[in-house]
Amino acid sequence: MNIKQLLDSESVSKLRPYQRILVLGAPGSGKSYLSHRLGELLHLPILHLDHYFWDDPKNTSPWTPVPEEAFRKKCIEFVDQSSFIMDGNYGMTFDIRWPAADLVIFVDTHPWLCVARQMARVIKDKLGFAPAKDRALGQRERFNIKLFWFTIKFRESHGHLIECRMRELYPETPFIKLN
Repeated sequence: MNIKQLLDSESVSKLRPYQRILVLGAPGSGKSYLSHRLGELLHLPILHLDHYFWDDPKNTSPWTPVPEEAFRKKCIEFVDQSSFIMDGNYGMTFDIRWPAADLVIFVDTHPWLCVARQMARVIKDKLGFAPAKDRALGQRERFNIKLFWFTIKFRESHGHLIECRMRELYPETPFIKLN
């Protein structure tokens, strides 16, 4: 199944009972697009974890993470909500977020397509287009070699581990893998 198939009316109607959805995947995989569309179709609030993980550059230098404990506390607040679509990986909070989810969607996009989408966002930002709704607040789009290699290796390292661990620890939680 792919994103387009998941968003068709028949599939969306099957998703209506789910109120606490996690959307995971590599940077540039389409997590935010999917989260926005599902939020609109299911009338659920969207939580982009990038908004809360990265500190405001007015307080620090660009792309500085908030302290881990502060981020974990924020995630605890989020899972106390009755409904959400939570967009983002952040493995240091899986122990908080996975048990709270009633559906996990993993967007498994080819790494080179993810990289192309990242590059497109950087170019749009440089040309002055409106920032993506999921962008960390106050940050400029950036592309660096560390992000490039993380994205290229995500599927074989993180992606595989996320899926295996999720199925092992929470076998009752529905897990949809999109490609």
